[in-house]
Amino acid sequence: MELGEVGPVVLIDTAGIDDTGDIGVKRIIATKKVIKRINLGVLVISDNIFDTPEIEIIKDFDEYNIPFL
Repeated sequence: MELGEVGPVVLIDTAGIDDTGDIGVKRIIATKKVIKRINLGVLVISDNIFDTPEIEIIKDFDEYNIPFL
């Protein structure tokens, strides 16, 4: 899609980082792979729960120098 003055952008909606089960683990791994390729992260917190998974993803953003909202 195009964002005004920014130009073309790609939006990637990843799996929840607090997913569970065998498939959930695979989704989390895929999400963490995507983080290495992004320019900006948007952390969406549902049910007003901010816990270990959210803290860990913020550490990943910091590790790769990725700004986030």
